[in-house]
Amino acid sequence: MNTARASTGAVPPPCGRGSKAGRSGSTSSHSSSGTSRNDNGSLTPPDHAAPSIANRANTPNQGEPRETSSYNAEAENAVKTVKAGNVGTAIKRLRSIAERIGRYGSMIDLRITHRYEDLREKELTLTARHMLALSAEKEAERERKAELREQAKIEAEMKRERQRLEGQLKKEREHYEHVIASLRERGDDMAAAAAEAEMEAKIADVNKAIEDVDYRVANQRAGYVYVISNVGSFGEHMVKIGMTRRLEPMDRVRELGDASVPFKYDVHALFFSDDAPGTEAMLHRAFEHKRVNKVNRRREFFNCTPQEVLDVLRQQHVTVVEFTVAPDAEDFRQSGGVLQRPQAAPPGTAARSGDA
Repeated sequence: MNTARASTGAVPPPCGRGSKAGRSGSTSSHSSSGTSRNDNGSLTPPDHAAPSIANRANTPNQGEPRETSSYNAEAENAVKTVKAGNVGTAIKRLRSIAERIGRYGSMIDLRITHRYEDLREKELTLTARHMLALSAEKEAERERKAELREQAKIEAEMKRERQRLEGQLKKEREHYEHVIASLRERGDDMAAAAAEAEMEAKIADVNKAIEDVDYRVANQRAGYVYVISNVGSFGEHMVKIGMTRRLEPMDRVRELGDASVPFKYDVHALFFSDDAPGTEAMLHRAFEHKRVNKVNRRREFFNCTPQEVLDVLRQQHVTVVEFTVAPDAEDFRQSGGVLQRPQAAPPGTAARSGDA
């Protein structure tokens, strides 16, 4: 049965009948029995064939609003609860209701028009996309706040470290100056010279540490790249590749292995880089096709082994002092977990590798 859409852009009526009287775009329809449908949805016989009271009693007009309401109620409920992952299920449910209405209303040519179905399904699809965009925006905001907190933590850590080193430098200088003065008062010039040389070495070490902190503060790209795994939580063929600007990078690794995972992470590589974000991005590109979460790119997990990461580092001529291929998984083993044995190790591959 044909339906006309009002010129105001409103969604056309769902059940093959026009809008209320006086509204533009209103239509009426005729059933196969010759009766015509008024704008209010009731059936009126043509002038030449008025039905009997029995026929009117047998006409299932009273069921039409109920079926229409069930379809619209289901559609509205689907719009409220739809997510990116369940839009297909919601559309399937709506189509099932539309088919049921068409089957039960076949006697009076009652059905949900295809155009109305398409508009409802399009509404669901657009709503799902909107919810997905909102979710991504919220996740990005959470990640941004987490990054700001991490940055503030790093800045506070570097400030405390510099203050500690400056205090250490002052104490070392005062201590050695007092020792040297005492030795010279006793006339032990040889011991005083040795103490002075030791003082200069100590002061040089502290000054070097202060310079390193200042360099880290000035160079925002300097940091540590880490390759870690958690076989007890994610299996043997998944690693996390990330970076941190912490002065003590293991603090970051320990944070990742907090109460959110049952076992602590094993560290396969942890090396300093003047361009840590660049090295991290290079590894991410190399394993992009193995990324686990393709929606939230801050989730830096990849379906690969530590050996594969080591091979890429070697190919890119990245120097790594130490790289542990086999995970210790100490807590996992003590809890009864069993690691699969590698079938065959590549030639020249050891459990621990030196320069990569």
